[in-house]
Amino acid sequence: MKNVLTIAGYDPSGGAGIQADLKTFSALETNGLSVSTALTVQNSRGVFSTAEIDEDIISKQLNTLATDIDIHAIKIGMLYKESVIKVVVSFLEKKACPIVVLDPILISKNGFWLLKESAISFLIKHLFPLATIVTPNIKEAQMLCHFEIKNDNDIRKSASIMKGYGPKYVLIKGSSVTPDTVTDLLYNGHNFMSFETTNMNVHPYLHGTGCAFASAITAYMVKGFDIHESIKKAQSYLRLISLSPIELGKGNYYLNHLGILQRDAEKYAIISELKSAFLKLSQGRIAELIPEVQSNMVFAMNKAVSIDEIAGFPGRIAKIDDSIAYVAVPEFGKSRHMASMILAVMHYFPHCRSAINIKFSKRIIEICEKLGYTIYSFDRKDEPEEDKNKDGKTLDWGVNQALAKVQKAPDVIYDTGAHGKEPMVRVIGQNPSDVTEKIISIKNAISNDSNNN
Repeated sequence: MKNVLTIAGYDPSGGAGIQADLKTFSALETNGLSVSTALTVQNSRGVFSTAEIDEDIISKQLNTLATDIDIHAIKIGMLYKESVIKVVVSFLEKKACPIVVLDPILISKNGFWLLKESAISFLIKHLFPLATIVTPNIKEAQMLCHFEIKNDNDIRKSASIMKGYGPKYVLIKGSSVTPDTVTDLLYNGHNFMSFETTNMNVHPYLHGTGCAFASAITAYMVKGFDIHESIKKAQSYLRLISLSPIELGKGNYYLNHLGILQRDAEKYAIISELKSAFLKLSQGRIAELIPEVQSNMVFAMNKAVSIDEIAGFPGRIAKIDDSIAYVAVPEFGKSRHMASMILAVMHYFPHCRSAINIKFSKRIIEICEKLGYTIYSFDRKDEPEEDKNKDGKTLDWGVNQALAKVQKAPDVIYDTGAHGKEPMVRVIGQNPSDVTEKIISIKNAISNDSNNN
């Protein structure tokens, strides 16, 4: 594994600083090294005081590591004062590390200075030119550029100013924030590039997000990804560890760095549940419900926001005589249409994470009504022309048409088709087992009606 050094402050609560950096490095399969620049007194409510570490000790930590261990990348956070910056600058000038990520930590959320104001100009003059990328947030950008940022033009102006300080790249974190999205803005001296991600908004403030994000960029860069891919992957990592935050104290929530392992475990469980559901459907002899275009069952991860977080059967589920079969085992990102549909459903009802499509008939709808299912529909004739030829857009539009004004989660969403579009019923549930029970109930009701007739 690549060795990544963090030079930052010590957070006794474990949420930010070198602790957050080391957790990130480990989660992303890099080996973390650390040198403390200051000791902070803080908890989930904020930073309350700081204890200095002697510059000679910091220098000895750095040089002792470098004489024994190859350092492939360096992430820099809290430096506290000018004399510490001098030590780090001297080390970097001798070490010449190819990847240096500078996260200019200036002040805590509760207003405690983490870099003395008198040291800011020294940081800009001597450390910025040695950085591969600097990653300030809006507040830090204002302090580094000495003017108030009020709009997008100001953000771009600040990025241009900071690029003039000497780093190869400037990334302004949270350059735009809406209830649904967060955008980070990258500037390379020639072009601006926006990186948009989902706004988790799970708590007014998640402790350590800036540290984790910068550390993740460092980890991905040292693993060989370019700057653009590293930022995208770091955004995904930050979103992942924000999904199930830890309520450690009485203040801000903490990132769950084990979330990446828990997410892998969830993926394994999702694939297993889809396989088990298919077996039950096969035993339930539901072949007569398979439409001409075949079926697919999907299952989304908790809080999924993209098709890559939804598993389905590549090649779909096919009817073979009186039985069903699949071409390949379930995978993530392999069922665009049904995945787009369940994503649209989850926007209104997040617990509805699984679905399967079956053939349409008036009889099936009548049976669903008798079974007490909640049924909604949409008419493809009303679909805007610009959406008809966009892959996956029809179902997204259709679900929004069906669910926009309802308050009860759907069991069934159907449409009666259109030119070149087969009529379809989609059975929806919380998980594959839930969906399977509904499908088998429909099949049994059809069989009972046939026997009675």
